Amino acid sequence: MPKIIKNVKEKIISSAIELFENNHYENVDMKVIAEKSGIAVGTLYNYYSNKRDIFLVVFERSWEKTLSDLGAISYEDGNEKAFLKSSLERLYDGILEKKYMFHELMSSNPDEIENQLRNNDENLKDNNRPSIIKRELLIGIEKVLIKLNESNIIKISKGMEERFVVMLFMEIWGLVTAFSNEREANIEFLSNMVDLIFI
Repeated sequence: MPKIIKNVKEKIISSAIELFENNHYENVDMKVIAEKSGIAVGTLYNYYSNKRDIFLVVFERSWEKTLSDLGAISYEDGNEKAFLKSSLERLYDGILEKKYMFHELMSSNPDEIENQLRNNDENLKDNNRPSIIKRELLIGIEKVLIKLNESNIIKISKGMEERFVVMLFMEIWGLVTAFSNEREANIEFLSNMVDLIFI
């Protein structure tokens, strides 16, 4: 009698999140995902046709959680600096946790990232799903920034939001890759940088 496994898709995704967050993309294959999920490789292929499909679903799910956590930070009048620091910490930690995923998806070219932010989905070359994910990622950060701007926590000139989002993302990505074991110093640097920009 065949073994019945409940919530197979969720089991695959949770296993794949752990694998992709802790390993380079090339070090994870369908066999490893199947083993971690406790299913046969053939069963895995019934749900996902290849590793890239699983990876993109995992990245989207993982990034949605980071943005949700970011949006859940509460703000109290008079505590602008604490709110801003908490927001930077959540954003930094979200990128740090997914550094192997970002390494696979992200280009270090700021012009390409800004172009992805400015273009709508129809204009993205070949409706390239990784490009759409990158664009959604940056728009997610921009929404948080707009919320901060509307709450008068920070002040960014109209039309400069996109540039600040790209700059902030690239700065965090640079710190994560260059100083990955120095979280506190990196967050302090980011807080000081933001203070300098908005003072």
